[in-house]
Amino acid sequence: MVGYRLLASGFYAGYLPYMPGTWGSFVGVLLTWPLISCDWEIFLIATIFTFLLGWLLSQKLIQENPQNTDPSYIVIDEIAGLFLTYCIITWFFGELSFLALGTGFAAFRLFDIWKPFPINWVDKNLSKFPPMVGLSVMLDDILAAIPAASLTILILFL
Repeated sequence: MVGYRLLASGFYAGYLPYMPGTWGSFVGVLLTWPLISCDWEIFLIATIFTFLLGWLLSQKLIQENPQNTDPSYIVIDEIAGLFLTYCIITWFFGELSFLALGTGFAAFRLFDIWKPFPINWVDKNLSKFPPMVGLSVMLDDILAAIPAASLTILILFL
């Protein structure tokens, strides 16, 4: 399970004592760095791959400790959400600038922490079904990426 924990925790960033989701998102920025000049399709592939891997890893790790349906050390969901945020921004602008990288990070963290509807509903309700708990971990961050990218696009457009 060491390999599972390594990947699910964003190379152990999720084990840092404060703000594991922020540290996991920062790992997402670092993983984005080599992709910064890529087209949106590359970000979409990265999103899908990370989402599916995260779903599998989250499900396995939560099965080890079913009392905690969203362990804070699992941050691969933040990485997938950030990839989707950058995918949408890149689709809209055609490229990912350094300003978009930082603004997208901040907007994603805002919506991931705030969790407005329907993000909060998914976060609270989907995890009640044991076969869906891994999906629940991943899906709220995927949903947070949509308003995060929209806000980033609005800010950059203005």
